[in-house]
Amino acid sequence: MDALLGAMGLGDIGRHFPDTDDKYLGISSMRLLARVMELVHENGAAVSSAKPEAGGDARLTDAEMAQILYAPCSGQGAPSQRKSLPPPAAPVVKDGDKIAFLGDSITQFGNNPAGYVNMVMKGLELAGVKAVKIPAGISGHKSNNMLQRVDRDCLAKKPRFMTVSCGVNDVWHGKNGVPLEDFKRNMSAIFDKAAASNVAVVVLTPTLIGEDANNANNKKLDAYVDWLCAEAARRGLPLADLNAQMRYRLLDLRRRAEAEGRRDDGKLATVDGVHMNFEGNRMMAWGVLRALGVQEKDAERIWNAWRDM
Repeated sequence: MDALLGAMGLGDIGRHFPDTDDKYLGISSMRLLARVMELVHENGAAVSSAKPEAGGDARLTDAEMAQILYAPCSGQGAPSQRKSLPPPAAPVVKDGDKIAFLGDSITQFGNNPAGYVNMVMKGLELAGVKAVKIPAGISGHKSNNMLQRVDRDCLAKKPRFMTVSCGVNDVWHGKNGVPLEDFKRNMSAIFDKAAASNVAVVVLTPTLIGEDANNANNKKLDAYVDWLCAEAARRGLPLADLNAQMRYRLLDLRRRAEAEGRRDDGKLATVDGVHMNFEGNRMMAWGVLRALGVQEKDAERIWNAWRDM
């Protein structure tokens, strides 16, 4: 990292990430590298080297250094890396377990036949687990709304697991959204309620608000994502960092579009910049499955099955 910063005349890592600042305590070095690459791109440069070719589906489930180092200088932010627990070594969901999916319209539409909720259920089935879904996505809902209804819509139905996808509307709704400190209180209360009910929470970081990672909404959203990652780590909750995975996926989709002579219309992973298309849904679904312990050995079979949904 020092070599990259020095080559750009930007000082060293101590200047940008001082060890006297508590926000950098325990931070992943990969996340620092991602920020260094953002600085490189912002200064009009890129790392030059032979880069690996992206595979057909490019599932991008791990922190792939190549995708940070070789990210194109396109005005889009480099993917973030955030500290989280490693995925389980085997599926943690068992036959008959109920899984509640708490969220907003992305989760509501995720219950469509080829939406991420049903892709998760199909993936679990192919991994040998027959679980039961509890769809609980409602359009327009923010953290305060989800806190008000989590008992009725999720916990009262006795799930073993509950995924929580929240944050997009808290930021996107502007003055009618939820400020960060209130968001923290709301989400903490949701996590506390789940713990009191012996329900295992899987934290999903909010996906991008528009496919430009550098727009104002996404820059504001970063603080919400960062807190969720830190809180999940503090509580020992499994995390699917879908925000980072969406950034990775978009890098690959942009490369592919460029190679095929297609323009980037801002709808590579979404239908409207926010709600997922097929690419976005399977990105979300695989992130959730990995957090639930589905293994890479099952990936090809699962992704092939999703094409028929």
